[in-house]
Amino acid sequence: MENKIVSFKCVDDFELLMSKSTIESLLRDKGVNFCEEIWDNSDCTVPVNWIVLRAENGINFFFAKDKLFKMYVEHPYEGELPNGIRVGMNMDDAIKIDKQLSFDDWEEEWISPNGYWIESSLSNFSATDVSVLSKETGVEYAKVTVGNKPT
Repeated sequence: MENKIVSFKCVDDFELLMSKSTIESLLRDKGVNFCEEIWDNSDCTVPVNWIVLRAENGINFFFAKDKLFKMYVEHPYEGELPNGIRVGMNMDDAIKIDKQLSFDDWEEEWISPNGYWIESSLSNFSATDVSVLSKETGVEYAKVTVGNKPT
């Protein structure tokens, strides 16, 4: 694994908008075990089930209509964004690195206009996971969270 996270693009060799079968094949080729979940999103604007692959390497893959639209990484994944932000990092340090990070009260996440989102632990104020979304999804997400409330 390359241990890299690139906003709006990829995590390691896994690229956003790839098909589920392509991701499954890459995981098998790398010898990474994974499981599948189906999430009912009937309350979404466009009700479509999400298929989620959870890999033992700490990468989670979200698919809608067979396209990978979101990935988030959590422990034990050890990669980082080009700016050095990574899972486990203290959020004070992350905020120093990316001064544009802002906390969204509605989503309860740190959101960067640079194309990534971070969830943090209340107990030790560290990054528990880092998410990247496809550009289309990320732009829509930004529109919905304007003013820290859904629109």
